[in-house]
Amino acid sequence: MFKASLIHDQSYYKERRILFFLSATMLVIFVIVFVVGILPFWSKYFLVLLIALILIVEMKFQKSVNKKKDRFFLHLDLNKIEIVDRDNVVIEQFHPERIEKIELKIQFRLLGESITEAVSELKGKTYMQRLDVVEKGKKYTYFFEINSHYMIVQLRKIVDHWKTQQVNFDMIES
Repeated sequence: MFKASLIHDQSYYKERRILFFLSATMLVIFVIVFVVGILPFWSKYFLVLLIALILIVEMKFQKSVNKKKDRFFLHLDLNKIEIVDRDNVVIEQFHPERIEKIELKIQFRLLGESITEAVSELKGKTYMQRLDVVEKGKKYTYFFEINSHYMIVQLRKIVDHWKTQQVNFDMIES
């Protein structure tokens, strides 16, 4: 079974990019202070205070980012697609064999997994995992986030299963 947090507010991606920028800035300052080590003491003290300030701002941003994605969850199984709330109450349920079309726009990698991906995220090219379900002529769109390699493995198993079944399934891998 694949489980992911649904993103219900698109401003999540902008805030995630800001959070990523803060983390990268903190890392650069940390390297300057502790690895380079040729700075005078007073400047190291200032930079350590700056790291602490960035960390506080980052923690506040993290709360805001989490509020935009932890209200509902996507559960994909071999035989069903469910949208559930925090209490695990099923809000919507779809069965792949009864669905007119399933479209999955996905990138099977994690945010910032390589330097080029991190730079593209900082430039504003965000990864948006999207699941579109068409049932009875109505289209349902869900945005979600992959945040572990285990999730990638689970999703690949389900995708491979759907490809072998009689499911109208398209995958756009970018």
